Amino acid sequence: MIGKHLLPKSLFGRALLILLLPTLLIQLVVAYVFFDRHWGDVTRHMATNMVGEVVFFIGQLEQSTPGRQRLIASDFNAATGINVYFDSRSSFKAKRTTSEFAEFQQLLRNKLHHPITVRKIRGTDIEICVLTENESVRMEMTAKRLESRTTTIFIMWMVAATFIFLLIAVLFLRNQIRPITRLAAAAESFGRGVDMPDFRPHGANEVRRAARAFVIMRERIKRQMRTRTEMLAGISHDLRTPLTRIKLQLAMLSDQDAVKELS
Repeated sequence: MIGKHLLPKSLFGRALLILLLPTLLIQLVVAYVFFDRHWGDVTRHMATNMVGEVVFFIGQLEQSTPGRQRLIASDFNAATGINVYFDSRSSFKAKRTTSEFAEFQQLLRNKLHHPITVRKIRGTDIEICVLTENESVRMEMTAKRLESRTTTIFIMWMVAATFIFLLIAVLFLRNQIRPITRLAAAAESFGRGVDMPDFRPHGANEVRRAARAFVIMRERIKRQMRTRTEMLAGISHDLRTPLTRIKLQLAMLSDQDAVKELS
């Protein structure tokens, strides 16, 4: 239970919190399900397909003569888009594998019983080196073969759509809160004795009902104040003549001590 001291004090803040919390929870649940299920399955499927291509290609090389290996590499490049290079065995020792694509590396080592290295090069490409009996086979391909770009696109679209929808909601909430703010300002001004003649009920039905009730109450109070003022003015006018007579009689008295006592 959220403490009351942590909740926003304004109606706008609380309404925005009511809108924001479910939206964030839905986004988190969707992102978790996507990453845990879809993204993991897609990445595993891509890694399995890539392992199958590499294992099949290395198997074809080992069963072919050195002269035919270049032709097989050319056909493999044309079919898969993977560039193949043949290096000396000594060049393999200088390469170091990285921790990236751990699942792919594990699958490849389980299927291919040769020393291998896997690393990222040039930021967007992947280099796979396999040490065979006679040479080092180096394969270069785009990282898209092992990384799903839809994940980044999905997150970007989700965040952008959430931001746009929240912006629209904030603008809508501000328009809904404005009549309540004007009603509060009118009530405060009337309490200080300053009237707001341009105040008119507007907004949602509930806010209009409250505003109309305030306008009716304001008119009743004004009417009562006018009645009281008129009553006091009448009483003052009615008492003016007797008081004037009393003052005149006091002025005509010769007994000054009595005048002092009466005044």
